[in-house]
Amino acid sequence: MNLQKSVEIQTDMTLTGWRYIWPLLLIMVLLGFCLFKAMWPFFVADNPWQDILYSLKRVYWSFWQSALFSPWFYIGVPLLLIMQVLWPVQRNVKNLGSSLRMDFLYLLIMIPFYAITVPLFFSFLGEVYEQYFSIINLSALVHHIPLLEIILGILVIDFLGWMHHLVRHKVPVFWDFHAIHHSQTKMNPFTNERVHPLDVLIARIIKYIPALFFEDAISVGFSYLVLHAFLDRLNHSNIRTNLGVFRYLLVTPQSHRVHHSKQKEHYDKNFGVTLSIWDYCFGTQVRDYSVYPKTGVPDQNFPLEQPSDLSIANCIHVWIKQFIYPFRVACHKAFY
Repeated sequence: MNLQKSVEIQTDMTLTGWRYIWPLLLIMVLLGFCLFKAMWPFFVADNPWQDILYSLKRVYWSFWQSALFSPWFYIGVPLLLIMQVLWPVQRNVKNLGSSLRMDFLYLLIMIPFYAITVPLFFSFLGEVYEQYFSIINLSALVHHIPLLEIILGILVIDFLGWMHHLVRHKVPVFWDFHAIHHSQTKMNPFTNERVHPLDVLIARIIKYIPALFFEDAISVGFSYLVLHAFLDRLNHSNIRTNLGVFRYLLVTPQSHRVHHSKQKEHYDKNFGVTLSIWDYCFGTQVRDYSVYPKTGVPDQNFPLEQPSDLSIANCIHVWIKQFIYPFRVACHKAFY
């Protein structure tokens, strides 16, 4: 593909029937196979309950470690909230509490979800790699030098991050799940957690496979996560900045807000996840660095949270409706 030519892949959002639903069915089959392989040891173990309890303890510890013991949670999030007050895009945002509470609920739900699925998927993908792709070793390209491995790994993973983001916008059934993330109209440091679990799995399948092509896969994957985790919360915050000259290397709060824009001229632009270089290479970067559009999805029937009721029960009820939303849309397009 010519790097100077914009990525123009026409997306037919009117697709229906099997043409619409088959990518989702393929993902569901893969997930089912992965889950079966993960659960099979429990069925054949002498004491399966002991293994199950161990797994639950791991989830419990991961939850508390992520939510309570992370320095980023206590230092980074308050700092971003202060920056939102000092340099906001939307000033005097009304009913911000409902949006913050909803996104924070997504955070609490997704932590144990990550704890369960990430080890399962890395184990499953590791087996596939060892059986079919072990001949591929990207570490040899940098002569097995650890620092160069990490740099190359970050570039490869981030490129596939850009790619999976594009795929989740261009494949109609994947977009219906990704729309959950785009539904936030009041961007904040927790908006990056507003994702449908199936949307996360679709992204992880594409994004973290290349980490296995390195000898030290854990270090490569962890190094990327450290970089990405810092920028992801920043770029979803209600902060007016394009980071100056750094915008040519990194995704910024301004450029990612354009990606979340409700305006049609911004649709399918700025797919960058951590690095912005891929959008410049493939012509998907919006080069107006001063625009800060309104965000959200155009679907008027989307079950967005309302400020009238901030109770925990109502937030859970809205989360369930948002969880079901893409399945309802998918069934309607596929079978009606």
